[in-house]
Amino acid sequence: MQGTAEAVAKMLDVPIAVLVLLLGGVVLLTVAPFEIGTIRLAGVSLLWWYAALAVPVAAVTVTVTALLRRDARRRAIAVPSE
Repeated sequence: MQGTAEAVAKMLDVPIAVLVLLLGGVVLLTVAPFEIGTIRLAGVSLLWWYAALAVPVAAVTVTVTALLRRDARRRAIAVPSE
């Protein structure tokens, strides 16, 4: 169970606000005027494209970027200056 606690600690470094805002976009599309979420692209609603494709891709990108930056900071701190 040690790996689980470490994974949770890594996730806390991710900008949670960005992920919440991405998910908030789904709510905005459902209540937007003129039923914007029901506009169809390639036969599928805009709400589906956003919720099933755009949000997960953006969330993974934000998470990976945050983890890479955190690792780079740790390496910069761990390497003594010469």
